[in-house]
Amino acid sequence: MDTNQIIKNIFILRDKKRMLQQDLADALGISDGSYSKLEAGKRELKLSELSIIAEKLGVREIDIITYPEVYELKNDNSSIVSSPIETYELTNAHVNPWELLYECQKDLMETKLENERLKNVSAPVKDALAG
Repeated sequence: MDTNQIIKNIFILRDKKRMLQQDLADALGISDGSYSKLEAGKRELKLSELSIIAEKLGVREIDIITYPEVYELKNDNSSIVSSPIETYELTNAHVNPWELLYECQKDLMETKLENERLKNVSAPVKDALAG
């Protein structure tokens, strides 16, 4: 997942919520012009800003990254789709946030593929794996 796709997803979600650029600029504490540059890809999005934008849009960071898909933790073992972003330490200043987001996306896709694979396994095999 590249930065441009994340910015595009922010734009789509902002538009769906009928929010103005100024609404997100105010939440971030930046000017409307600076926010406009962010959506135009002329300014880098910081991980801390992604968190603020997610909160303002009423979604999780991972939902912005993976839009239009939404990942939920379910109790049914055959359909667990987890949010790996919760397992990463986001406060490590030495971690490149875009590498972290990429790894989260990769983990989510692997989880999704594994869940799809498990759906195709017959019931006896599922029981044997669970046992």
